[in-house]
Amino acid sequence: MLKALHPLLLASLIPFSLSAQNAVSLKNALKFAQENNPILKTQKFNFGIAEADLSTAGLRPNPSLNNQTLLLADSKYFAPNTDWANNKNRQVWWQLTKRIQLPSQRAYKIEVAKNNLVLTQKNYAEFERNFSLDVANKWLDVWIIKNRLGLLTKAQSNLDTLVNTNKIRFKNQVITETELIRTQLLLDQYNLQLKSVQQEYKNEIERLKFLLGVTDNIEIDENSIIESLPVSGRFEDLLNQALNNRTDILAANSAIELNKSNIKLQITGDSSTRTRSNLEPSEYSSVYRFLRYDLFTVF
Repeated sequence: MLKALHPLLLASLIPFSLSAQNAVSLKNALKFAQENNPILKTQKFNFGIAEADLSTAGLRPNPSLNNQTLLLADSKYFAPNTDWANNKNRQVWWQLTKRIQLPSQRAYKIEVAKNNLVLTQKNYAEFERNFSLDVANKWLDVWIIKNRLGLLTKAQSNLDTLVNTNKIRFKNQVITETELIRTQLLLDQYNLQLKSVQQEYKNEIERLKFLLGVTDNIEIDENSIIESLPVSGRFEDLLNQALNNRTDILAANSAIELNKSNIKLQITGDSSTRTRSNLEPSEYSSVYRFLRYDLFTVF
């Protein structure tokens, strides 16, 4: 007997646990959105890009080997008793280039990459803050519509009872037909509003599910406690708190630091050393140095 009741007991408990889990409070809605929303997930890929740029900034430049071969195309210009493949009828150039990176330039590149990583983090924090605001507003929209739906449902139920009562009263000739029709029209009006609000509630629930990144049916937890932060009454304290904690201000400061580092990088010179050899028909080599300096960026 107990073995037979055991599966029935589990089957009766599972729907209850699912319905309890699907009652989403405002705090849980923000948590689900931060963990599951696909838009936020795509924004996190910017961290990897910024970290890759930081690794690239620390790399030292490798030398480059270039080759240029010139062949005589017309046989009348060939050397006597030679063909086109003879080394006397071609010229081969080899060029080895090594970019010399100044220590300050490498340091500024790393500094720019670090500041770019910080800016990426601050931009994500600002995006997450605005996104959380959208989620909270949508949760409140659903909460408001759900309360409207409850009031309309109660009013529609009361009017339905009133119409049935008026039908009996009209049958007993207590009221006129006009009063009965007026009550029925009012019931029809509330039925129409109820259908409209029910559809609006379904639409807002779907929008909230998209923001949360879930596909299961959900309901908002009307009995959840909405936490509030204590706010100081002093204007100076509020201003300092905003300057130190608001992500948009932190992102703007990070962008300023990034631009400062980029200016330092741009005014550093760029140099390279090249070794060029002409192997055939006569061998010679040359070394020259190329130096680029952005003079006009200084002023």
